[in-house]
Amino acid sequence: MQTYATHLLFGRRCLRGLLAATLVMVSWSGLLAQDASLVVSGTLKHEETKQRLTNVTVSVLQFGEAFDEIDVDRNGKYYLDLPMRSDYVLIFSAEGMISKRVAINSSSTPEGELEDGFMFDLDMSLFDAIEGFDTDITDTPIGIAAYNERNGRIQFDLDHTNEMRRRIDNELDRLADVMEDMERAKMRYDNAMEDAERAEARGRWEEARDEYEKALKFIPGDAQAQAGLDRVNTELDAILRAEEAAAAQAAAEAAAEAAREAEEEAAAAAQREADEAARQAERAAQAERDAAAAEAEREAQLEQEARDRALREEEAARASAATDAARAAEDQAREEAAAADARQAQRDAESAARQAQAEADAIAQQEMLDAERSAREARQQEWEEQRRLLEEQKRERNAQAKARAKSFSQRSDKAEDEAEAYYRQALESERQAMASEVEYTKEQASMLNKRWNAEAEDRARAARRQALTLDDGTSGSRTYGDRRREAQSPQHVVGQT
Repeated sequence: MQTYATHLLFGRRCLRGLLAATLVMVSWSGLLAQDASLVVSGTLKHEETKQRLTNVTVSVLQFGEAFDEIDVDRNGKYYLDLPMRSDYVLIFSAEGMISKRVAINSSSTPEGELEDGFMFDLDMSLFDAIEGFDTDITDTPIGIAAYNERNGRIQFDLDHTNEMRRRIDNELDRLADVMEDMERAKMRYDNAMEDAERAEARGRWEEARDEYEKALKFIPGDAQAQAGLDRVNTELDAILRAEEAAAAQAAAEAAAEAAREAEEEAAAAAQREADEAARQAERAAQAERDAAAAEAEREAQLEQEARDRALREEEAARASAATDAARAAEDQAREEAAAADARQAQRDAESAARQAQAEADAIAQQEMLDAERSAREARQQEWEEQRRLLEEQKRERNAQAKARAKSFSQRSDKAEDEAEAYYRQALESERQAMASEVEYTKEQASMLNKRWNAEAEDRARAARRQALTLDDGTSGSRTYGDRRREAQSPQHVVGQT
């Protein structure tokens, strides 16, 4: 890898003071001829080397027209004696260098001013021409001088001069950036060319082609890179043709292989067809055998159905005989049932009489139970009254305890504490007494309730026993049908309950 430096990079470091070129404004001499001349003189130097330039031509334009032209002397000096009250443009030019212009406008000098003339000492620096430099910038005068009414002299416009310096600096910076880009491109070009040549030497043609194309992007139209790219493309074309020939050979071989496989497939297909025909023939023979077997099975099924019909007809005859016997037995049963119904009617009448007596006894028993319940309710009301009286007594005791506590509260602090303690003790005693009373009352009520329940259960059991002991007054043997009808009759069910 190798880097390159050009005169522009060196010049960029030196030309920052390029426009110190410049315009020394100068002193007014007043030592001129009597016809009032504008005298301009100075020395031309090289901006970088500071050496005097001896090949510079100074051209003078008066009101835009050619007026005079001189060459500097061997010391790089020039001298111009120009008439006053005219506008001039001085052009400093040399071969291989950037020209500069200076405008001196003395036409605006008022009458009666500077009658003895005016003199400029104007030194100038030029720099080498640079490829790509925008010369339109230097077509504008670097310095513009005009009469200044405040001091009565011809002076340069420093703001304009500074603006021109800035524009030239910007242009030089732009060219320096372009040159740096070119140097980077050149460096990358060299790297790409080295890589391309190395890949080409090793026969890595595609890599070489990419590197040559990359080099041409950095320096378009480069002959060396284009020649390398052409060589590599020639090799790649030859490789491509060889690959195409190999591919054609492979395609031919593949076609032959495909033809052979097609023949084998056709033979296999013919064999499969033959096998399929044999299978179909076997299936047809099997179908015939299955049809014969199905026919034999159908005939056997018909014979079985005939036997089944004969059996059903025989069973139907037996069932008809059984039905007739059942009807005869049923008629006899109806007759027996009619006789049993007559006997049952008599028993029902007797049972109805007994039922009426039982209902009368039940009413009497219910009246006795109602009387007992009324007595219990009376006793309950009496207990409630006693409990109300106990509550009133409790409230009275509470009121008395509060009254006593209030009387104690009117004493000293110690008495108040004693009253509070006494009141709490009284309340606790009262609660314990009430709890004992309530518990005693609950126990009495529970005992009474248990006694009443026991008495009620005894009476209920006695009533059930009495009902169960009732009898219809008949005795002797009865038939099964008589007992069943008695169990199903409503009167019998009531009596048993």
